Amino acid sequence: MWKDKLKKVQEIGRAYSLACVNPGAPKEVISGWAARVQSTFGVRLPREWEGILLEANGFEWNGFILYGVDRELFDSLPYAVYGLIEQNEIWREPEGQRAYLFLGESNISWYVYEAASGRYMELDNPSGRETAVFRSGGEMLEKLLDDCLS
Repeated sequence: MWKDKLKKVQEIGRAYSLACVNPGAPKEVISGWAARVQSTFGVRLPREWEGILLEANGFEWNGFILYGVDRELFDSLPYAVYGLIEQNEIWREPEGQRAYLFLGESNISWYVYEAASGRYMELDNPSGRETAVFRSGGEMLEKLLDDCLS
C-alpha cells in the first residue's frame, strides 16, 4: 500500500537527516485550495487526491516529486513544497498538455490526472506520450513510490 511505501521514504530520509516527506496539509486548507485549483484550471481535484494530501503535502526524494498545496495558502510553512498550482502553470502552458492536471514528476515522467476521462496516468517527459494508466490515484502514487525506492 502507498502509505507504507511513503513511510519507508520517510525512514530513509531520516537516516540521512533529511525531511523529504512533508506532513499532511489540514483539511480546511486543502478544501479552499482545491476550489482555487478548480477556478484556475477548470479541473476538480479528485477527492481521493485530497485524501493523499492529508497524509503528505508533497515530497521530494531520489529524483521524484509529489506536488502539494501551494505555500501561499499557509500563514507560515517550515518546509519546502512544490505547489501544484505553481507547477501546473508551467506544465500546462502548451495547449496539448491542458488536458492534464500534473500531480508529480520524476526525471523522465510526469504523473497526471486527466479530468475528461477520470484517468490517472504516467506520461513520458518530455514527449507527453502515455506510458501507463492507473485505476486510481493511490495506484499511481504506489508506482511512483516503487520507482522512487528502487
